[in-house]
Amino acid sequence: MTKYDAIVIGAGHNGLIAAFYLAKAGHSVIVLDSRASPGGCASSKTVGEGFTVSDCAQWITQLDPKIVNDLKLGQHGLSLGDAKSTIALQVDGDHLVIKG
Repeated sequence: MTKYDAIVIGAGHNGLIAAFYLAKAGHSVIVLDSRASPGGCASSKTVGEGFTVSDCAQWITQLDPKIVNDLKLGQHGLSLGDAKSTIALQVDGDHLVIKG
């Protein structure tokens, strides 16, 4: 039986970040989740050909820049848009854009 220093329950963004820092500190870590794919609300969905968005895009701007840097998220495709605007997509293309 494999022994771990830490067991992280939940492969959402918080669990994955915690597991990253534990592993970086030299601990043996396992992450367990009931879903087939990791990310929780931070997982991505394709919303149109060539367009992918996070399920929690409205909160992603609150992600600490140190975490973004430590996890090298930019090198893995994370690209943040304008943090001062919100868009509500409409099927008919008449999208609502609110700029702060």
